[in-house]
Amino acid sequence: MKASVRDELEQALRRRRDEVLRAATEHEVELRTIGAEPDSELGERAQDEQLEQVLARLDDRERREIGDINAALDRIADGTYGRCARCGAAIETDRLAVLPATIHCAHCAVASEGMP
Repeated sequence: MKASVRDELEQALRRRRDEVLRAATEHEVELRTIGAEPDSELGERAQDEQLEQVLARLDDRERREIGDINAALDRIADGTYGRCARCGAAIETDRLAVLPATIHCAHCAVASEGMP
């Protein structure tokens, strides 16, 4: 993989990580606002439970995505980025452009039941 392409993908990963962190912060603020103004129909307890469920889902998804991004950045640092974790072949540049944190080439992703 050309250094310029790798550098572009690294910057894309860093931007996406920043976006996820920023969005998580914004969601947290919005959800706190919702929690501060309970809906009379739901009742305060039901709304608190709903708020906790939404926060838990956001946290898991965001935590997983940030973990995947950090792992990709580690692979860039150690020189293994762009290699399929399953077969060792080069991951297609077009695939990395769409899914920069992916660990599988297109062939292995399909073979592993559509794993990104």
